[in-house]
Amino acid sequence: MSYGEKKTIVSISAGVVLLAAYLVYTLNAYAAGRAQLADMRLSAATMLVFIGIGVGVAIVTQIAFHIAMAIGIAIRKPTAKDAEIESQITTETREDEMDKLIEGKAAQGGYAIVCMCILAALVSILLGAQGGLMLNILYLGLALGSLAEGAVKLYLYRKGVRNA
Repeated sequence: MSYGEKKTIVSISAGVVLLAAYLVYTLNAYAAGRAQLADMRLSAATMLVFIGIGVGVAIVTQIAFHIAMAIGIAIRKPTAKDAEIESQITTETREDEMDKLIEGKAAQGGYAIVCMCILAALVSILLGAQGGLMLNILYLGLALGSLAEGAVKLYLYRKGVRNA
């Protein structure tokens, strides 16, 4: 499995856990009566908190991933010196044209999901839904777009990609 695939799996896993936590928190708040769809301020505050948590989780998981990767290389080559391990890490993490092409095509898939959710949010307001629902649709669109981008990356790493 390539470095890009492993990195993408770590990112998707963190995204799924974060989205699940957001859904559990939000749905419990609505069910318990602590939040109302009409209260856009509370919805926005909750989303901003989870966005901040998401940034922190993304940073920590990528740092942990790279540490684990370095440990894995050191275990596979126990006689290797630090310079050799660093060289191996540099070689494995180098992005080439294929990685850049996969990034671009995956981003298109993610943007498509985000755009559809933005339209759904606007239609929800047009149909008389409350502002909190619109904000939640937007947040879910961003989260699902990110997960879709990761899924497309995994698919393209497995299938291959052409510059067409």
